[in-house]
Amino acid sequence: YIVDKTEELYGYMRDVEIEEFLISHPEISVFVIIDDSYRNEFERRFPRQFVYCDRIFDDECYQKALSVLEQEPPSEETVPEAVLMLRGICNNSASVTKAEFSLENISVIRRYEKCPTTDFVGRVSEAVEKNSHITHLTLSGLAYNMSFKEREQSDVVFGQVWDALRKNNSVRHLDISHNSLKDISVLI
Repeated sequence: YIVDKTEELYGYMRDVEIEEFLISHPEISVFVIIDDSYRNEFERRFPRQFVYCDRIFDDECYQKALSVLEQEPPSEETVPEAVLMLRGICNNSASVTKAEFSLENISVIRRYEKCPTTDFVGRVSEAVEKNSHITHLTLSGLAYNMSFKEREQSDVVFGQVWDALRKNNSVRHLDISHNSLKDISVLI
């Protein structure tokens, strides 16, 4: 039986629609995503929950979907590693010198903290600006959380990140891949 459905969000890809659904339904801890398209986005954002079915839902897809659903739900006491990483750079912890905010980590943090993309960007920007220990920073796939219109205005959306990086003296390696950035001259 169908009990609910994702909302169609104009200008966003399906993986973001599912992400927003999960953020607004925190009671869902175990789930499987079955789809025949958007493979790259789903595999990056939901690597453990996505089952790709090319043309038909065959026995192999069925078995993989079952194995995903049979996984133990995450414990409420367990804080995901990605959340601990963000907290570490927010607290200027000397033990956190690398921060990897890949699409999967961003999704885990957004679902755990139940925050929209703009709040996430603000938290990361503030943390990077004040952090004096982080040497490697990855912000990969952040644009996948934005609408097509926001992606076109990426210089505005990423402005606070660029400002934070200008004020940070410790970052020596920066990965901003998979963000559809039109112009990074502001950063340079």
